[in-house]
Amino acid sequence: MRNSTTIKEWEMVINGKDKTRELLLVKPLECILGVCKIDAIEETKIPTKSSPWSDAKTWGGVLPKDGDELVIGPTQWVELDLAKTPRLKKLEV
Repeated sequence: MRNSTTIKEWEMVINGKDKTRELLLVKPLECILGVCKIDAIEETKIPTKSSPWSDAKTWGGVLPKDGDELVIGPTQWVELDLAKTPRLKKLEV
């Protein structure tokens, strides 16, 4: 029997203009028989406003480019404000 949890909702917008970039891999945490291996959760402050993707300050001073690997951490709220994004190697949220 799997654990009983409430349903959590989240929203994501994916650029649907380029059919070669439609793959989204989501790896859920699964608890079997009520046993879950969960790392300690660190309390963080949630930002009150977003940072635009197009602002280099959002990325430490350098805008992302094709082939980059990006991480949007728990203390970031990044708003995608571009019509066309770079072809990233990896984006971890």
